Amino acid sequence: MGTHRRAQAGPRGVSRGVLIAAVSVVVLVVLVFGWMRLRDASAEQGTEAAQRCVEGDTTLRVAADPTIADTVRQIADSFDATDPVIRDRCVRVQVDAVDAATATAAITGVDPAAAPDLWIAPDSAAAARVADRAASTPRSFAASPVVVAASGAAADALRAANPTWGALPGLLGQADAPIPLLPVGAATTAAGSAMVADALGLGAAAPAETDMTSPAAVRVLANIGAASVRGDSPAPADTAAALDAVAGSPTAVTFATFATAQQIGLRPDLEAITPVGAAPVADYPAVVLQTPSGADDSVIAIAGELLNYARDTGADTIRSAGFVPVEEIPGARAADSPAVADLVASAFAQPIGVSTTTLLVDISPPTAAAVSGTGAAGTDTIRDAVGAAIGDVLQRLPDGTRVGLVTFGRTDATPLPYQLTIPAATLSSPGTEGSATHRDRILTALEAWPQTGSSDTGITTTADAYATLINRYRTAVADRVADMPNRVVVISVAPNADGTLSPTTATTQLAAAIDPAEPVQVDAILIGSGPDTAEWGRLTAATGGRTEQLGTAAGFELPNLLTTMF
Repeated sequence: MGTHRRAQAGPRGVSRGVLIAAVSVVVLVVLVFGWMRLRDASAEQGTEAAQRCVEGDTTLRVAADPTIADTVRQIADSFDATDPVIRDRCVRVQVDAVDAATATAAITGVDPAAAPDLWIAPDSAAAARVADRAASTPRSFAASPVVVAASGAAADALRAANPTWGALPGLLGQADAPIPLLPVGAATTAAGSAMVADALGLGAAAPAETDMTSPAAVRVLANIGAASVRGDSPAPADTAAALDAVAGSPTAVTFATFATAQQIGLRPDLEAITPVGAAPVADYPAVVLQTPSGADDSVIAIAGELLNYARDTGADTIRSAGFVPVEEIPGARAADSPAVADLVASAFAQPIGVSTTTLLVDISPPTAAAVSGTGAAGTDTIRDAVGAAIGDVLQRLPDGTRVGLVTFGRTDATPLPYQLTIPAATLSSPGTEGSATHRDRILTALEAWPQTGSSDTGITTTADAYATLINRYRTAVADRVADMPNRVVVISVAPNADGTLSPTTATTQLAAAIDPAEPVQVDAILIGSGPDTAEWGRLTAATGGRTEQLGTAAGFELPNLLTTMF
């Protein structure tokens, strides 16, 4: 019979529930222990921080030009994230976008509390205005070259022309060229100074204040100012508004403006055109300001630490925003002085418009008299002084101005009371009779004027100013150029008592020649006591013009007055 083997029983297993409970207890113990250690560590760190920041909290106030404020703010936020403690102070940075004029006023004002601790200025010309308040020599925070912003056909035309900075004003002033929109600011003034420097052959050197008053420099500024007043478009409030206008300009009217390459790089609808020559640069100097007398200077050290952080850790942020170190901009121009920047800004703010103007100039015998007072160099007679004044003004007028020259005074050989010397034409147009330009032709004619009395000219004592005016006014109306002011400017010295026209007849004939649909304004400059001021006043007023009387042709009063009549 078979046998039965009894199975042997093994050891009994541990309950799963018991294991889970045990593990849970261990985890709980670890968590409680970890929390207590973390609490103690946090308390220790808080105590340590409090001990390190024994001087409390300090906020570094930074004013940054609006064109770089966002980048400065990004770097400041990154700096704050490191919980910096400097000179036993817990530091935070506050960045505000502040334009140059407001920042300068705050820094140079009487209330030190209104001034920032650190100013990131738009360029060195702006920083130089507060040089006496700087705690150290400013260094560039970032940089970007100033260029021309354009789009569409305007960009194509500028790119094809590839102009130098000096040639740019004349190019923008052409009838079919883009109109430069010019908010007066750092980019505009830097560009204007670059145009002057290039036209004067200064290379990368900055113009001196005396350079800016030279006829060539004034002409450059007048050219671009004149170009900017074409059309009815108002000047934009700032560069951002100008860039919007350039990008959205209709086909019929194109615009251009000056901005930094960094600003244009953010706009895919715009193109940066870089003229040939030394580039103006927005170098954004960091100006650390002095603390008030007797005050703690820790903010100076804090500003220095922020700037060091920006140059090292913040360098990638600066580059990613489109800026570069100033050392990487080849051929950068030297910074302008505040005085030069002011002269450029003033020229842009008060541009000279182009016009068609016919000058009627008295060269009768009274003009051969010695000039009274102190005249310009080489001007011995009234005629010399008048010629020198006209020449000075012509050198300063925009190239697009149209000027004609007529001298009057009856001669034995000429039955007419006037002689048409040079017909009106654009000053920059090709000249004739061996002159390079129309401006040169007029200047040559002025130099060739008779230097003595009537024996050399055949001119009698009759000025015949009224007869000359009526004849040339009729011609000006018939040849009027649209879309610009048309003027006749009379410069008279001799009386007109024995002329071919009486004042009454002249007034009647002028009234008949006036055409409201083709307006031509008459202005008169009377030198000395010979001309009849009252009669000339009635004649000029009839056309909407004015009459001015000067006691002498000497000095600068005549050219200054004549400039206002173009």
